[in-house]
Amino acid sequence: MDDPAPSSGSSELVGPGAPGFGPVLGTMDLVITYYNSRIQAEQRSATPDPERLEDLMAQRRACVEDKKRLGEAGPEELARLGTLYAARLRELDESGQLS
Repeated sequence: MDDPAPSSGSSELVGPGAPGFGPVLGTMDLVITYYNSRIQAEQRSATPDPERLEDLMAQRRACVEDKKRLGEAGPEELARLGTLYAARLRELDESGQLS
């Protein structure tokens, strides 16, 4: 009997079923929530800083784009995003910005 042809696809899980997906998604959501609250606070400020507001909105847009791609991320991209967002969350926390 002949051996079956090798599969061209990867057997590694991607998306919501991948190991580590939930924690990465949760960390991304915390970072996005931070940007949402800072944007709202800046908009409600007596003297909003347009440059600060644009920077916060750009940061949030980048996070949202990463989150959109998360559903199809392979293990390496999932690990990269997990590391990136854990570091960003840690940086916000250490700087007192999450309070």
